[in-house]
Amino acid sequence: MTTYYVDYTDGNDADPGSEAEPWQTVNKAATTAVAGDIVIYEDDTYPVGAGQTTWNSGNAGSYITHMARNSRQVIWKRSANGRVVGLATDDDYLWFEGIVFDGDETSGGWTGSWCVHLDGSDYIRFIDCETQDTETWCFYLTGGTTNIVFDGCEIHMDHWIADPTGVDGILAHGAGIANITVKNCTFYSIDHVACYFNSGTNTVVKDNTIYNTGSHGVQFGSPGAGNGWGLDGKITGNVIHDTKNFGTTSGDKCGIYITGGDVDAVVIQRNTIFDTDWHCIQVGANVVGPIDVYNNTMRNWNKTASATGAAIQLNDGSAGIAVACKNNCAAAVESSGVVFRVSGADMNAGLDADYNTWHSESGATDDFYRNGTAYGTFAAYQAAPFEANSRDDDPDFADVSSDDFTLEATSPCIDDGVYESPVDYYFGSAPDMGAHEYTGDLGAETIQVIIWRSNGTGDGDDGDLMAKATVGAVTRVTTLSDYSAL
Repeated sequence: MTTYYVDYTDGNDADPGSEAEPWQTVNKAATTAVAGDIVIYEDDTYPVGAGQTTWNSGNAGSYITHMARNSRQVIWKRSANGRVVGLATDDDYLWFEGIVFDGDETSGGWTGSWCVHLDGSDYIRFIDCETQDTETWCFYLTGGTTNIVFDGCEIHMDHWIADPTGVDGILAHGAGIANITVKNCTFYSIDHVACYFNSGTNTVVKDNTIYNTGSHGVQFGSPGAGNGWGLDGKITGNVIHDTKNFGTTSGDKCGIYITGGDVDAVVIQRNTIFDTDWHCIQVGANVVGPIDVYNNTMRNWNKTASATGAAIQLNDGSAGIAVACKNNCAAAVESSGVVFRVSGADMNAGLDADYNTWHSESGATDDFYRNGTAYGTFAAYQAAPFEANSRDDDPDFADVSSDDFTLEATSPCIDDGVYESPVDYYFGSAPDMGAHEYTGDLGAETIQVIIWRSNGTGDGDDGDLMAKATVGAVTRVTTLSDYSAL
């Protein structure tokens, strides 16, 4: 393993690439470093012309790492029509850390179809990277790209283009895409959808913050019968707000939108969604499923759209689909419109909804729709009868004025949900309703022990809950058998 250095201002590609005599260009580093090598870039702006598209690859045991000396102080800037980075088939096992990918749209006005393009690449990591100043897709994944992780990145375009355009923060499109994880990232100033997956098995979108998009926050699938590509995964732990708040996009936009015949099993869980243009969560037509919607918190939807917006909207046209909606917490405000809508017999037949909080704050409408029937109050809806274990109580959020939707100790949502296999964890006697488990009353001498089974992908995603217990005193255990004895 060798560590190389690059400095655009003071380097020379004819030099050995040492710290004292660094290289100058990204191209020299990309085509020289081999498996196990680390390349450190000094603070500078590095022009890449029409894009750096030639790369040496690492291998299963050793990535090639391209990293900034100081995070986000290294800028790779497009300086001709094209892209910033292009990775193709056999450009594999590459690690990018702390790099800013700059489309130079403001001063250069360059044209191209993407900022960073992955076409058939495998095992690529983008850690603490950033995109900026681009009128093209920030990250575009095609052609069987697999095993990609985005972690801690800041993804923004900074340009609203025209209506409609469909230029997204991350777009995955095509057959053979698999094992894509987007976590701990921040998306804003996006022309279209922040995270848009038309395909991708084992897709994970978790713990991201998404706001000021021109369209939906997260979208799985495209309307229609699908292309047979396959799409499944999890959308968990995200904070999504102010959709359709960037540019002047027409149409109605959701926090999370699931639609189309390519969508198989999806878990939507522990997301906090508020101040959305239309629905917080929508499951559209043709979806195969099953779809599990558990422990989400929603408030103030339908901000600018028609009165048809709902906290959760389940569309008809997916015959036989199984949808579970449980442990969710929705609080309607004056402009929110409908609380919960299920359109048509197809969706209603496979729906398992219960243990939710559907609350309408003062002055808000309190409308529910199931199988073509409208219910003007929660009481009428429950008497129909639907959702015997759900409630219409104030969830008692900590501070909605500061967008703090954690639960106060007095919240009726605490320990009032139900534990079923999609529930990832809980504290107390039962899961809470909503995205945020209340932990304030566990006490100084109480410990919650949770054991997980790895999902085996190595992508950092959560596995399955194996065992759980609350014990009154702290006991150290080192084996599963010791834990079982508790």
